[in-house]
Amino acid sequence: MKADKYLEKVLKYAQKGVALDLGTGKGRNALFLAKNRFKVEAIDKRDVFINKNNPLIDFKVADINNLEFEKKYSLILAIFLLNLLGVLNTQKLFVKIKKALLPKGIFYLTLFLEKKNSIEILKLVKNYFQIIESELEIIEDKHDVPHTHYVLRIIVKNKK
Repeated sequence: MKADKYLEKVLKYAQKGVALDLGTGKGRNALFLAKNRFKVEAIDKRDVFINKNNPLIDFKVADINNLEFEKKYSLILAIFLLNLLGVLNTQKLFVKIKKALLPKGIFYLTLFLEKKNSIEILKLVKNYFQIIESELEIIEDKHDVPHTHYVLRIIVKNKK
């Protein structure tokens, strides 16, 4: 299981500390962060996480829409999550993320641009955060019916 390939770039901006991996899935990105000396909280609504015995990763099964952040984080990830949440839930999540980020904290997110809600979510990103770096990736998916994904990877911080 490989971590998101853009995480190397993200680490150039993020200070070591506590990271939050929202929608962690099997935990590939949480494991990468733990190996890079982060204490990680990994959250997903499904119990499919495979790194449950790693002392640097605290895995929780929870609905992200009902989650309250109790800590401050140096890094928060939302990789391929926001399109699934929809615009209203993403806006509510952004309010929580703004409060949960440390002053120099970094938020890394990805969006499928072909999804109907991606433009509205991008407007929210611009309203709530300052974009540090972004990259567009075009992925030719050959599974079942061949199709193309347009993935936008964005590193942001809180606006001043």
